[in-house]
Amino acid sequence: MSILFIITGLFIIGLKKSSLLPFILFCQAFVITIISYRSGLTVPLAVLVFTLKAVIIPLLFYYIVRKTIAIDKDESVVPVLLILFLVLALSVAAYFITLQLNEGPFTMAAIFTAFVGILLITSRNTLVSQLTGFIVLQNGIFAFTSSLHLKFTFAIEFLLAIDVFFSVFIIVYAIQTIYKSTGSININTFNSLRG
Repeated sequence: MSILFIITGLFIIGLKKSSLLPFILFCQAFVITIISYRSGLTVPLAVLVFTLKAVIIPLLFYYIVRKTIAIDKDESVVPVLLILFLVLALSVAAYFITLQLNEGPFTMAAIFTAFVGILLITSRNTLVSQLTGFIVLQNGIFAFTSSLHLKFTFAIEFLLAIDVFFSVFIIVYAIQTIYKSTGSININTFNSLRG
């Protein structure tokens, strides 16, 4: 499971065909749900997590990809060679953080995934890629808390899941509105939004 989680993070960084992103996000959410359930997540919460993370959020993401991504290319702000070096450095950092925590390989995969999300947010030029980074970062954080076997009450888990859903929903709505106003989702076109 840890290997699958790391591979999905690497695919997201190197993926050029954005139509595959909802499927990869589904795979990540599926792995998170299984690991969280094995870590002690109750059945109702596991169903909620699966429904929000593996069904609703990828569907919202698929909707916004279909609406916008066909027009704009996703150009990286950071050169490709530097991104490869950063991925290697982040995987080493995740390994050493996991050693300090005395945890297993899934904790390392979760930390690496959170780092990948941060890298996507800061290194890409389009809003859809930055939304991908936000979702991947959130998946990494959720997987990290699950890997540490932290127990939360149903109310806290429910509110966190709903918070993530509404965050993604608001971001998708904002991207759609920006795309309608400017005809682009590239962050370099934001100068035209100034009033």
